[in-house]
Formats: sequence, C-alpha cells, structure tokens
Amino acid sequence: MELENRPKRLQSGDIFWVKYNGKYFFARVILDMKKAFSLNKLPPSGIFNTFLTEGTYYVEFLNGIYDEPFLTTIEVLFNAFFPTNYLHRKNSTDEEWGYYSNMPVNSTKIDFPESISYKDGFLIFKKGELEIKSNLSSENYNDQKVNGMNFLDFEGLIFLGLQLQNRSDLNLEKLYPPEMKKFDIRFNSEFHNQLHQSFNENSDISYYELSLKHGYDISRFF
Repeated sequence: MELENRPKRLQSGDIFWVKYNGKYFFARVILDMKKAFSLNKLPPSGIFNTFLTEGTYYVEFLNGIYDEPFLTTIEVLFNAFFPTNYLHRKNSTDEEWGYYSNMPVNSTKIDFPESISYKDGFLIFKKGELEIKSNLSSENYNDQKVNGMNFLDFEGLIFLGLQLQNRSDLNLEKLYPPEMKKFDIRFNSEFHNQLHQSFNENSDISYYELSLKHGYDISRFF
C-alpha cells in the first residue's frame, strides 16, 4: 500500500498491521479515544480520563505472527491503549505499518483490562470507566500489585504479543514484559473471581452488562 493511500487517522473497527523483524502483527482499533469523547457530551470516567486529551487508540492485539500482511483468523490476544503518534508520525513508512480492512465493532462485546487501587482500607476494582468498591480489605491484599495495562508504546505492544505467543526468539531487543497477572487481573482467574464475588457479581459478566448496572453505556461512543 502506498504511503499516501494510508488513512491519516484510523477509525473504529479498522484493522492494521505493524512489521517487526520481518514478521507482521495485526491489531484492531476499538476506539479513537480523543474522537470518541469529542463527539460525545457525556463525561468520561475511570481510566478514560487519562486518555481524553491524548492521541490514543484503544486496540485489540490479534493472535498470530505472519510472514506476509494477510490475516487468516480473528482472535483477540490482549487489549491495550496505543499511541497514535507512532503510526501517524511524519517519518512513518509504508514498510512499517499499513491499513488492512474494517470489521465493525460490537459494543456489547468490548472488554477492558482489570486492575485495582486502594481506598479507605478496601480494594477498588477498576475496569474501563468503572471503579467499584469491593469488601476485600487492602490489609489482606498488600501483595497484589496490579497497576493495569493501560498504555503500551509500539515496542511494548510487540514484545507482549511475542511473549504471549511464546516467540521470544523474535525479540531482538531482548526485552521481557512483566508477568501478565501484574498487568491485568483477567489473567489471574482466582483473584478475578474473588473480586467479583466481593461485590456480588458473576465473574463472567460482560463489561457491557456490568457498566450498564453502574450507569455507563459504552455504546454511546459509537
């Protein structure tokens, strides 16, 4: 694809590829954060506040490492916030990334990383716009340090994708992201279940359903 034919800004549902060490990796844009909030009159909350004024895409990193820029399956590996300035910087070349196709986003299927914070002696469950107080005492969970996988630069996105697909041999920089449990509680099923039980929810409830219960409708951004 010629550089001038690439979109100046990706849209919700756009799938794009990035190239690293001769291999192709794919991700799909779920939200252009700045655009989503500029078009919506309802205020953001939670981690969304962090990225309101930033040039940031919320993306799904797709499973698979390819020799050519041709995607064969759609399977989400993880979610992350990704800097738009990497793709749209002036010296970006058509060898580094390219637009692939668009697959519309179903707002009822969107998911977000899970993390915790501490307030008034209790754990606070954080996910997307949600901040829910649990009945778990922070005194008993001091060893749980989950800051949340809120933002990754380009290298972090690729290196984490390599790690989760057991392809550290392609990591030329020899950088190793921390254990996933420290980034996202969804990768720690026992703790994930404990938190949901603490505020009387099923652990398999979708983000869409849970956020509606707390007054947030993710579909307002589409």
